[in-house]
Amino acid sequence: SKVSGEANETQIAEALKRYSERAFFVREALFHLFSLTHVMEKTKPEILKLVVTGMRNHPMNLPVQLAASACVFNLTKQDLAAGMPVRLLADVTHLLLKAMEHFPNHQQV
Repeated sequence: SKVSGEANETQIAEALKRYSERAFFVREALFHLFSLTHVMEKTKPEILKLVVTGMRNHPMNLPVQLAASACVFNLTKQDLAAGMPVRLLADVTHLLLKAMEHFPNHQQV
């Protein structure tokens, strides 16, 4: 049985998969993911894909978009982006631009 929670990356990924339609759970999972991604040294395209799904499912939810953009930043900073599929990075860029369009007055996005 799989446990979804916030203790580690596996549980966060499971929560993002299982509750991708529920904005509150997505936001919470992204929030916890953000604190994990601060210290990430390995490229994690599978995690970035889950962040993309959350962004795509909740385009008008500002807390989700803010948490997601913070995770994207951590998951693609320094050399991490180099190991990501170009298509995935293109999707992320597109979604970030959409978020900026939807929330023009938010500098954090």
